[in-house]
Formats: sequence, C-alpha cells, structure tokens
Amino acid sequence: MKKKKIGKSTIWQMLQDYRFNSVLVRNFVMILGILFAVFSMIMLVVSKRMDTLTEQEVQTVSENSLKQTAQRMDTVMNEVIQISVQLSLDDDIMNFLLADLEDSSVNHEETLVARTKLKQYADIFSYVDSIYVYSSRSRYLVTEEWGGNIGEFDDLTWYSNFNERIYEPARMISRPKANKYPYLITYIQPVRLSQMHFLGGIIVNVDVERLGEFAVAETDETIMIVDRRNHILFTTNKNYKKEKWKETDADVNKMLLQEVESETHDWKYVSLVPREKYQHYRRELKRFVVYMMGLISLCSIIASVAISVYSYQPVGSIVNLLKDPQAYQPSKKNGFRKDETQTIIQNIAYNFYSNNKMQKELQDYLTMTNQAQLTALQAQISPHFLYNTLENIRWKVIELCRGDNEASQMILKLSELLRISLDDADQIISIEQEVRNTRLYVDILQLRYESKLEVQWNIPEEVQKCAIVKVSLQPLIENAVYHGIKPKREKGIIQVYAEKDSEKLKVTIRDDGIGMDPEECRILNEDLRNNFQFKKGHIGVRNVNQRLKLLLGDQAQMNVTSEKGKGTCVQMALPYREVE
Repeated sequence: MKKKKIGKSTIWQMLQDYRFNSVLVRNFVMILGILFAVFSMIMLVVSKRMDTLTEQEVQTVSENSLKQTAQRMDTVMNEVIQISVQLSLDDDIMNFLLADLEDSSVNHEETLVARTKLKQYADIFSYVDSIYVYSSRSRYLVTEEWGGNIGEFDDLTWYSNFNERIYEPARMISRPKANKYPYLITYIQPVRLSQMHFLGGIIVNVDVERLGEFAVAETDETIMIVDRRNHILFTTNKNYKKEKWKETDADVNKMLLQEVESETHDWKYVSLVPREKYQHYRRELKRFVVYMMGLISLCSIIASVAISVYSYQPVGSIVNLLKDPQAYQPSKKNGFRKDETQTIIQNIAYNFYSNNKMQKELQDYLTMTNQAQLTALQAQISPHFLYNTLENIRWKVIELCRGDNEASQMILKLSELLRISLDDADQIISIEQEVRNTRLYVDILQLRYESKLEVQWNIPEEVQKCAIVKVSLQPLIENAVYHGIKPKREKGIIQVYAEKDSEKLKVTIRDDGIGMDPEECRILNEDLRNNFQFKKGHIGVRNVNQRLKLLLGDQAQMNVTSEKGKGTCVQMALPYREVE
C-alpha cells in the first residue's frame, strides 16, 4: 500500500476534527502521565536514598571526628592519671604526707620540696591548671605556689567529694575553681599505706578551656564527657554546664547526637552537631532534584509526543483510508511485513472494493431487470395478434396449396414454439417438457435441412422429472447448427443427453461441426464465469448462461470444450432437484 505519512498538517487536522477526544491526545496524556509518574517515583526514591546516604555520611564523619577527639581526650586523661600515680609514688611527696607538721608555716622543708616537685609537673603540661597534695594526718595542703592548713585554702569545692569518698578508688569530677572560674576537671587520687591507713590524696586539676583548645578541633559541634552516673565532666558548650546529662536535653530534630564509649575510662564521649550545618548539602540535593524533575518533565513531554505520534500512525492510516478509500493500492514491495494494522487496512479496502463491486453488480442486475421488463412488455404487445397472424398465414398456405403441407407444418410448429417462449408462467420446467418443446424447433430445422441434420436424444427415465430452465436447450442447438454444422456444408449430428452426477444434473449438447480455436474457447469460458450482462440481440450460449445464474444461482455452471475441425461440446451442470 502507498502509505500516507502522518505529517504535521495531518495531525493538526486530526486535532481540529476530534480535539480532546482524539486518540492522539488521549494517548499523549496517558503516556505523559505514566512517564511522569514513573520518573517522579524514581526521583523520589533516589532523592530519599541520597538524603539517607547524606545523613549516614554526616553521621559517619561526626562519629569519626568524635572518635579522634575521644582518643586525644583519653591521652590527656591518661597523662593526668600518670601524673597522679607518679606523684603518689614520689619519695618527696610521700615524706610530705608522712610529716608531722605542727604549724602552718610554709617554710617547712617537706613543704618546699613538695611545691618544687608540683611546679615541675604543672609547667610541663599546659592544660594542667594546678596540682594539690593533701595530708590528712596534718590537714596540710600544698600546691605549686602555696602551702598551709587546708582551712586557710580558698579552693575547697573538691574537698567534700574527697572527704566523703576516701575509701573509694580514684575518680574524676567536674567543678568550678573556688566556686567561680575557671571550670576544672579534677582527678582525685587517694593515697594509702594500707587499705585502712589513709594518708591523703593527689588532686590534679585540668583547665577545661585549655583542654578544649588542646584536644578538640575547632568545630561547631558540642563535645562532652559524661561519666557512668551521667555527670558532665567536660563540655565545650556552656549551655550544657549542668550536673547531669540527659539525652532528652538534645533536640534530635535540630541536633545530630553521637556517643562513643571511652576505651580506657569509665565514661563516654558525646557529640552534638547542629543539623543546619549540613543543610547546604540538603539544599544542593533539593536543587538537584528540582533540576532533574524539570529535565524529566521536558524529556517526558518529548518522549510522550514521539511515542504518541508513532503509535498514532496506524490509526491515522486507517482514518486516511476511510476518508479516501480510492487512494489505497496494495503494496508490491518485496519483503512486505504484514502486521495488525495492515491486516485491518487490507480488510477495510477489501470490504470497500467488495461493496463497490456488489453495488455495481446490483446496478447491472437492476439494468438487466429493467431491460428484461421492457423486453417482456414489448413481447406482450398483443401476443394474440402474432398467434392469429401466424394462424391466418397457415390457413392461407393450406388454401393456396389446397391442403396441408410442409410450410403449413412449419408455421404451426413455429406458432406453438412462439407461444411456449412467450409464456412466462413457469421459468423452471422438467427436462422432459423442455425436450418436448425443443423438438418443435428441431422439427422445423429438419423440414428445412432434411437429411443434412440429425439430432440424437438420450434422456434416461430417472432424470425426466429433473428441473431445468425453460428455453435452455433450443438456443444451444440453434448455436450448434448455425455456428458448427452449417459452415461444414455436410451432414451434421447433434447429441443431447443428460445424466445424474452426485448432486448435479449434467446436460450435454455435442456437435461434430467446425469447432473453435483454443483462444476463442478460453475467452468464451472466461466470459461465462465472469460476465452476467445480457448481450443485446444475442440469444446463444451467453444468454443461456445468464438465465441459468439468475434463476438457479452460482450452483449452475456452463463449460465449453472445442477442438478445431472436430466439433464443440457444451455442458450444463445444474442443481439436482425434481419438479413437483
């Protein structure tokens, strides 16, 4: 088929014709909706996944940062513990703890030696605020800068904890120095000669601010050290300088919480990172999602248009065919691939041409009917006038010849034959009656040709009552005489016989005339199969064939075989049924 392309003008015309009811528009909306929904779901899943990955990455970074801070803090605290242990084992410090100092003079030799020792340690470690050595025996306390009775010392916020828990192991507490400033992490190391012989303690004070500068990187996060009792030992955020820590204190919607247990101490490190610190990642992600959604929308529209136009082409081809069926021509391309659309188009075209053909045939039948009616009307113009005229001629001949003769017999038979032909009461008669009627015509011929014509009849008794179209044998015999035997110029034989073959009645008229050329015979047979129009002025084989098909349908068939110089055979195959 010459396939019309569905171009812009055609699509525009379709949209004008059908508007939003067009299959093209509905397909476009459906495909766009599906593509947009699918791509949107994918983008939402990807966005959610990327958001989760970003959250996990932030948590991982925060956790790694907290672990590094914890390692530095543990290192510092280990150094603090090491300082206290070394001092508790130092001989000079032990002499101070064992000395019996009766006055508060700072010039005792033991006091001076202890202060010198403490100053050495305090100068080495920058994060150490101060170191105290307290003797419970003499109630004497010495620092790197001062020594005297503990009652005269101004920083005693550690003392109640020390005095109430003298039998407990070493520990750390958080406190303000002298109830003011700075905030300190104080490590209290009790010193004993034995389990029940308490000598005093080593108190190492770590400055929180210096510790933060040393161990915590500059960051917006909050770092805390929380002991097993949830006491806050250290924090970089003044808002969390409380005695106890609760996880509920942190707003998880605004803060990212991380906790890491210390590897060497009985506390944990807590990190609080403001979520807004990572909001720029989320904003970038949202911006990326918006850009991608815009790109996806554009791609969805383009893809929807392309798919809709492509899928609409078969529908457009069918619509074009329905609008202009005459433009359809079968494809003659080699390798033509038949699909559903082509099947529909071919069936529509076939039905169109079949309808046209049927309409043309119907018109031809109507024309033939009108012609037949006109012929019948013309034939019925005073038929008694013809009979009476022939009868008058016959009696005139008898009168002139003074008796019955061949001419009067011919006129009599012709009159009878004419009566039978013009009688339209029954168009289907028995073959017995048709043979009887045809013999009238044969008798006329034999009066004319005498010994030059012989007609042989072979009609078995079993087919005598079979139905046949009236006046179907006479035209065939006439055709055999004038086109076969007469040109031969010698005696001719015509054989007429009938037989039952399955559900068919076969009637054969065979002559030994001059015959026909093969090409002429082929054209005649093709004409008998395909042509149903009456040939004006011709009542031969074609006329009989046309009347057979009109009265008996396509089951009635005629076939002609002929051989040049040997004769012609006309065979009629009719539906086998008997006349009531």
